[in-house]
Amino acid sequence: MTNNQVKRIFLKNKNEEEKNLQISIAFEIAKELINESDTKIILYSKSLKNLKSFKNKELEFFTSNNIQSCKYKEPVIIAIDVDVKSIEVLEDTKKPYMSLIVITYYSQIDEFKSNWIDVWNTTVIDIEQNTKRNSQITISDEMVRQAVDNLSEVSITHNNDIKRIKAMFNKLKAEGRVFNPHEIYCYLIREKGWTYDHANEFENLIKKI
Repeated sequence: MTNNQVKRIFLKNKNEEEKNLQISIAFEIAKELINESDTKIILYSKSLKNLKSFKNKELEFFTSNNIQSCKYKEPVIIAIDVDVKSIEVLEDTKKPYMSLIVITYYSQIDEFKSNWIDVWNTTVIDIEQNTKRNSQITISDEMVRQAVDNLSEVSITHNNDIKRIKAMFNKLKAEGRVFNPHEIYCYLIREKGWTYDHANEFENLIKKI
């Protein structure tokens, strides 16, 4: 299962006091996903302190410091009290998993939307409103998409390549092509497998054009 085939779910809830409800819903979703499967449910957070209330010995806990050591094949991951950076670390490992369910603070929703929800067309479940929606972010201009497809991730690290990229996007702009840096950022991570850091550098580069 490739990264862009993974089912990603963001549980949205304004009431921070109802985190236990979010966690219960996350486990119900996870159990449905692993039905008739031999995969495992694992917990992931920024720190093991965030997981200390979980006493289920059948569950294994991981953080951004040790997620590389996870040996389970395509587990369902429930991420609790995470920030965007710790999720980026998880995604950048390129370790295969079946699903990722994120529970975090309501104050971080905007940051998650631009840096994770949009990137992966994540399903957002609003617990309070009892609604579900998918974010659909892609490159809207076909010529721009083709230009991006010809890029390699290493190009953002060499000055000559950066000059070539600037020239290419200046040419697209002169031709009347409209490109959205955020769409390209999402596409580079989701479809091209770039790291978050390199995709962010690229987004900042073409924002100046």
